[in-house]
Amino acid sequence: MIKIIKSFFVFFALIFIVTTATGAYLVDSTTIPNNQFSIGTWYSPPEIIINEVYYDVDIPGGQAEWQNEWVEIYNNSSSQVNLKNWKISDLAGPDRIFLNDFIIPSKSFALITNNNSTWSFWPSIPTLTPKYELNANIGSGLNQTSDSVILKDDLGNIISQMSYSSGSDKHSWERSPAVSGNFILNNIPSPGLGI
Repeated sequence: MIKIIKSFFVFFALIFIVTTATGAYLVDSTTIPNNQFSIGTWYSPPEIIINEVYYDVDIPGGQAEWQNEWVEIYNNSSSQVNLKNWKISDLAGPDRIFLNDFIIPSKSFALITNNNSTWSFWPSIPTLTPKYELNANIGSGLNQTSDSVILKDDLGNIISQMSYSSGSDKHSWERSPAVSGNFILNNIPSPGLGI
């Protein structure tokens, strides 16, 4: 009996170590016909990284700031990822859902904003950069003094998040170096480019 208990302990300890090290976990989603029993499948979330946040917009022409805030993300996975039904929010919420396909190629940047007017302010955005317009604030609209940006997958798991506590007009918070670095205050935002 003790050997059986030890075997179960070792088995579950190995499962814990593997899921902790890889970020994979079990999702109960595959069902055998007639509901006799279910089989779990391993889910390993794609590596989508928030890379830059332009939160304190200085826009001429009287447009509201929140209409042209943007978030740059990066697909660090080895294959393309479709963010359909994923969610983005700020600290106060609400979650904004990507209702349409939003496909990001492997090792590529993509941009998220409220309004398609944003793109005209940034002619340097590479042509092939995937872009998504929420037609709503990012969360409740990014706060100029402190806030968070949270990206969740379609199961509600937090995939990437960042927080900031200060800043300045026309600046963004951007990872330096891109993708792997810490966030720095950047006086020359670079949507779709990385530093």
